[in-house]
Amino acid sequence: MRLFIDTNILIDLLIKRKPSYFSVVKLFDLALKRKDTIVISNLSIINAHYVVKKIEGVEEATLRTVLHNICTTCEIAPFTVNVTIKSLVSDFKDFEDGTQYFCALENNCHLIITNNIKDFNLSSLPVMNAAEFLIKYQHE
Repeated sequence: MRLFIDTNILIDLLIKRKPSYFSVVKLFDLALKRKDTIVISNLSIINAHYVVKKIEGVEEATLRTVLHNICTTCEIAPFTVNVTIKSLVSDFKDFEDGTQYFCALENNCHLIITNNIKDFNLSSLPVMNAAEFLIKYQHE
């Protein structure tokens, strides 16, 4: 299965944001154990770096090392012009959510993992948070 990870999930992982941090760690562990592909847009890497460094104050070298490890473990999906155009003309209220959605579609993902499920109400893909993913797939 190809799991698309939204930016907020990546940030939860990087800053150990509760309450979802523990579910996110378990999701990554389960996905790797099941040999699922974890897909993260390159836009999420950029946005997460900005938020974690500027707002959370994480040291640059540490952040780069952690993001490098994530990039070598996960598939990093390109943010294409096609994704941008589709998002611009879509009915998604939030441009960034639209870009994540179209990036997930363009990269043949099967579902989207996010903390903002309501923001993906236009999604044709299943959308769930990390805890919901664990409940549904933990025992398969």
